Amino acid sequence: MRRYSGRVPHAQVALTLAGFRAGKTVLAPAIGGSIGNAVTQLARALGAKHAMSSTTNHAKAEQAKALGFNEVIDTYLEKLGDGVRRITGGYGADMSSTGSVVKS
Repeated sequence: MRRYSGRVPHAQVALTLAGFRAGKTVLAPAIGGSIGNAVTQLARALGAKHAMSSTTNHAKAEQAKALGFNEVIDTYLEKLGDGVRRITGGYGADMSSTGSVVKS
């Protein structure tokens, strides 16, 4: 895992406020940002069923996939909701300011 100095505690707070526990699905937008990246990595490490992220930048999506993030929604190519449904097998996401919880 890359080092994020203060970002990992922020990621932990975001996951806690969203009610995360192992087996849940997480959507942390902005894979190119340090906190979105940290939330995604931390959720994966803590046993998320899916740890999704998104980007509006096609190059960042490709870079994230090259780094092992196989659940990146490239909003240059598809809508966020469509990407969530594709990855989760048809479930949508409830969006909140504290985190995104996918109904499953």
